[in-house]
Amino acid sequence: MRVSESEYRLLSLMRGKIRPGEWYDSASLSKLLGVPRSTVEAVARLLASRGLAEVVRGVEEVYEVTGEARRYLEQGFPEERLVKLLASRGGEMSVEEARTALGGLAGIAVANAVRKGWVRVESGRLKLLVDPSKAVAEERKLLEQLLRGEKPSPDAVRQLARRKLVARRQRSVTRIRLLVDPGEIVEKALVEVGALTRDMIASGMWRRAILREYDVAAEPPRLRVGRLNFFVEFIEYIRDLMKEMGFVEVEASPVELEFWNYDVLFQPQYHPARQPTDTFYLSNPQSGRLPEE
Repeated sequence: MRVSESEYRLLSLMRGKIRPGEWYDSASLSKLLGVPRSTVEAVARLLASRGLAEVVRGVEEVYEVTGEARRYLEQGFPEERLVKLLASRGGEMSVEEARTALGGLAGIAVANAVRKGWVRVESGRLKLLVDPSKAVAEERKLLEQLLRGEKPSPDAVRQLARRKLVARRQRSVTRIRLLVDPGEIVEKALVEVGALTRDMIASGMWRRAILREYDVAAEPPRLRVGRLNFFVEFIEYIRDLMKEMGFVEVEASPVELEFWNYDVLFQPQYHPARQPTDTFYLSNPQSGRLPEE
């Protein structure tokens, strides 16, 4: 069986790590083998064309931790911060004091702390009901699971989504299944190469290599190479440079009053740029009107 160099390299990496008949997604294989995902997918399609593998593309739903959730993980969930605040005030304080201390997060903090049974509201005052060391938001644990790559239960995901702590999106997934043991292919395969290398000679792999045939009479591809006009390319370069410095590009007329081009820039009347050799002037109209302001 003949295989390409890229196929041989990937199959060699798979030997002893991949079980034939089991499905793997390309992202997992990429991490396992230490090669780019694009390489895994491209070589897997080559193997599939030879009947050595199956490749299935699909779409799956994934959840990403939002920026708000990351702030909560770093600074504390609103209800956790409320509990710490109450503990520092002896376990009791007024709702107004909580609003002053927590600002816009006070409403979220009180609502969630009451729902979780951490705090009770009586006559406009908040009372702490739990040991502050045990008041850890369940959402924190679920978000940490997601960040570790684990998948919480559907109910947990819905709970996070209700608080806008996760965002749902779809991503393409490529699943790959080898139909034969990669070790067997590596042992028997003949490798097609474009040129012999020093490593191939040193390792003895050249004995199993087959030099790819070339048609010396074949015409090379005709390339009609084009490029931007130098002046256009220069203008684009300057435009990008100015944008990177923080300037904002605005639309304007290609014809402008001399006042805006020179006078407001304090350019003297005798400056050579004002001469007809460097600046085009209109004969009609010859003048314009400035705005009142």
